[in-house]
Amino acid sequence: MAAQKGKDLLVKIDDGAGFNPIAAWQRQKQKGQGLGLAGMRERIEGIGGIFQILSAPGEGTKLFISIPRDKYRGAQSAVS
Repeated sequence: MAAQKGKDLLVKIDDGAGFNPIAAWQRQKQKGQGLGLAGMRERIEGIGGIFQILSAPGEGTKLFISIPRDKYRGAQSAVS
């Protein structure tokens, strides 16, 4: 995912155990619990952003989030 004009891109990479994102979403949907990945995706896409996960067992995880600047400019930060 490449940065786009008017959007900020967050990339988080870890070299942990990794996982199968499709299986994780299916388990979460079946159980109907928690906000987890589905909640993150819903919130980001709800403000016009893009949410992408690249992961596989044994391969670590890369998380890409792109959010339009005009959607959060002037918003209060939850982090002090």
